[in-house]
Amino acid sequence: MQKVLRAARKGTQVIYIPGNHDEHLRQFVGLQMGGIAVAEDAIHVTADGKRLWVVHGDLFDGVIKHARWLAHLGDRIYRLLLQLNCWVLDIFKPASANCLRTAPPIFLYVGRVAVEKNIDAFLSLDLPGSKWVAGAGPALAGIRERYSDVNVLGVLDQQELAEVYASADVFVFPSRTDTFGLVLLEAMACGLPVAAYPVTGPLDVLGDSRAGVMHEDLRTACLAALQLKREDAAAHARKFSWRAATEQFLSHLHPRPERNPGLGDTRISALGSCGPGRQA
Repeated sequence: MQKVLRAARKGTQVIYIPGNHDEHLRQFVGLQMGGIAVAEDAIHVTADGKRLWVVHGDLFDGVIKHARWLAHLGDRIYRLLLQLNCWVLDIFKPASANCLRTAPPIFLYVGRVAVEKNIDAFLSLDLPGSKWVAGAGPALAGIRERYSDVNVLGVLDQQELAEVYASADVFVFPSRTDTFGLVLLEAMACGLPVAAYPVTGPLDVLGDSRAGVMHEDLRTACLAALQLKREDAAAHARKFSWRAATEQFLSHLHPRPERNPGLGDTRISALGSCGPGRQA
């Protein structure tokens, strides 16, 4: 963020386009703050003269546009699911399963079926075996029409989803705009290697681990992920447990300096260098 603000101060044109996650900022459309313009959309002209219309993906989301109450309900439920994530490693764990009875290798996508998830980038790939999509959303009907060879599951409960993860060979995460991506953690916890683009989200979760493969060619990432070990994916997922997060937090804590009542000030006692009864 500091780099973006610095670029704006130096004359780079920066345009902020709010979306459904920060819609409260839409009241500032038309204003400039710190050199950053807030707008509903923008036209970007590329180096070769092409004109690109830049908008937020929620413009094409029927739920966001016409059933806002449902979007807010979904947001509250999502927050609840994050709170319940403390049990994720108890539910999603390596297991032997074979509920997806199609030709191997099995490539799986789990999540909301919407345009901004970039699912077409996965489903249009020429891959061996079979492809599965688990989830629901406004783009599901179109996907059924365009990809007759793709197997579609509806919304699953956690136990069913864990079995689906355990039955697949590679978890494909085609989104370029998600942040953390909780499904990445669920898949890895079940021992399922990940294929993704090297963008924010997968970069933060996968890092340089052997739990997945990131490549600008998603097909390359998918095929390379077939060579990874399931136990490596599961081991990397355990780094995101509540115990691991708590230990990381505690490692950054330091003892508070001693308070000297007589001085009413916070000072560190240095008896070793000043002698007993003397303060540094």
